[in-house]
Amino acid sequence: MENLDFSKTTFRGTVRFGGATFSGNTRFDGATFSGNTEFSGAIFRDYTRFSGATFGDYTRFGGATFSGDTRFDATIFRDYTRFSGATFGDYTRFGGATFSGDTRFDGATFSGNTRFDGATFSGDTRFGMATFSGDTRFGGATFSDYTRFGGATFRGYTEFAAAIFSGDAEFSGATFSGDTGFGGATFRGYTDFDKVTFAGRTSFAATDFGSGRVVFTEPRQWGPPTPEFDWREDGASKPANVEPQDWPPAVPTP
Repeated sequence: MENLDFSKTTFRGTVRFGGATFSGNTRFDGATFSGNTEFSGAIFRDYTRFSGATFGDYTRFGGATFSGDTRFDATIFRDYTRFSGATFGDYTRFGGATFSGDTRFDGATFSGNTRFDGATFSGDTRFGMATFSGDTRFGGATFSDYTRFGGATFRGYTEFAAAIFSGDAEFSGATFSGDTGFGGATFRGYTDFDKVTFAGRTSFAATDFGSGRVVFTEPRQWGPPTPEFDWREDGASKPANVEPQDWPPAVPTP
């Protein structure tokens, strides 16, 4: 299918595009999907836009391939949403998107720059084992429930500045190879950075770690440079809920 424009189209009932190939520019800007929507395994070979679209029910993009510039800005996902194993080959935007149900990006691959700035995740959200190769931004994003980035790989500049994690947040085993900013982020539940790798310049300046348990034990790499926090490198003035108590965290001997 080539150069399709479904902008502002309303799709009622179940919609199935699973396994379809879209060869040219594809537009679903402002489209409305009232029922279950299936794009699993679909291939989008060129520019793809779903900006401002609304998905009213279960939505599947699992295993889909987006080869060109892809935009889901301000898109609304009202129910369970799945992008597990999807591949994004170019610049990808979900800026200001709303995910009201459980959301899955487990094992997804983002090869270009990726933006989720200002996105809202209301349900259980998982990016476990996802790979982000370009610059990645979650600045100002809101996560209201359990959030998992465990085992994820961030290769470029990564930003979670001013992001809010209201539920438990897991980054265990994640790798941050480039410069990383969590400045001004808020963590309100149990937060796990166990066995994390910080290989670039990393800042947690002005981060609110709340009162829940926050774990940085047994990092795989702790710089250089040493990650920046609002307390001295020897742990003086560190909040008691941030572990380990003997600061800084020690990298285990191989």
